[in-house]
Amino acid sequence: YQVLGLSTSASLDEIRTAYRRKIKECHPDLFATRSDKVRRCAEEKTKAIIAAYEELLARYGSEQEEVVAP
Repeated sequence: YQVLGLSTSASLDEIRTAYRRKIKECHPDLFATRSDKVRRCAEEKTKAIIAAYEELLARYGSEQEEVVAP
């Protein structure tokens, strides 16, 4: 939640919106003409954002399964 700047009560739509916003801010392609150090930093941030997003989607999915399961 912290990586994406969300509260723990964020909805799926809020998670998706935050992910898209963060990726647009630091996508490595935006820094293609910058130094190697800057590009690597952008790549690392992007990887962290993707990992956080995937983790939250997995958590959100498992919570939904618990609600549906008898």
